[in-house]
Amino acid sequence: MERRRSSTSAPAAEGVPVDARVSRGRTYRDAFQRLLAQERFARVIVSAADKPRQGLSDDDLAWLLRNVAAELLILRPAPDDARRISTGGLGGHF
Repeated sequence: MERRRSSTSAPAAEGVPVDARVSRGRTYRDAFQRLLAQERFARVIVSAADKPRQGLSDDDLAWLLRNVAAELLILRPAPDDARRISTGGLGGHF
């Protein structure tokens, strides 16, 4: 697991602390379980997938709601939102 702080993200540009984590696991849920077992969080923000097999499933989101002892915000893209997330602004080794 690596901790990365991005100074180029929109929240960081507005002075909001950003702590993005990359955690390994067999599945998204397993990676979350491992991360949550290591540290407590006050707030967790995740994005829901708009297509199957491209992110957190409905079952994963329901699991998060049942198991994360923190404020949880789930963002879902609008049906006509064609924007994509890119790693172009990230530095370092992945």
